Amino acid sequence: MHTHANTQYIALLGFAKHCPINNVVFAIQVGRQLARRGLGLAVGNTKGTFHHALVAASGLGGRACAVLDPSQLTWINYTLDSVTRCQSQDVKHQLLAQKADAGIMIGGGPGTEKLMNRLLNQQKPVVALQGSGGITDELATDLIPQFAAVNTAIDHLLNKLGHKAPKVAS
Repeated sequence: MHTHANTQYIALLGFAKHCPINNVVFAIQVGRQLARRGLGLAVGNTKGTFHHALVAASGLGGRACAVLDPSQLTWINYTLDSVTRCQSQDVKHQLLAQKADAGIMIGGGPGTEKLMNRLLNQQKPVVALQGSGGITDELATDLIPQFAAVNTAIDHLLNKLGHKAPKVAS
């Protein structure tokens, strides 16, 4: 269930309310790298970590989709392929896990863990950015490999999805 034909979407998991400054850099890099590689960004919020990634992806003409629950009454008009409204956070996580082909974690709390579990239950790869804090550092396991660099994390996801990962400058 993809939002745009022939586009693979990577779900961004992370802090929804406040994005620590070191994670702002990660979020911008994720948005840019996905756009440069022709991958879409799938988000469940337009604030915090997600805002920075959406701005970066939109600035390069990247694809993005959002699934928003009732707590997100407003959103800034990024370049979005679609916005899906749903009735609860649980449904939001379910829809995001269906839309995304993989996930990348930048910090986060309980919602990040819920979405991560939904992705893993659907056999979809998830990676974490090392040192991004929150639940991400606590959940690093063999199932959730951690990477210090965004390029390496995305290369890993693409490899898991069966793609050759082109070298892309940061």
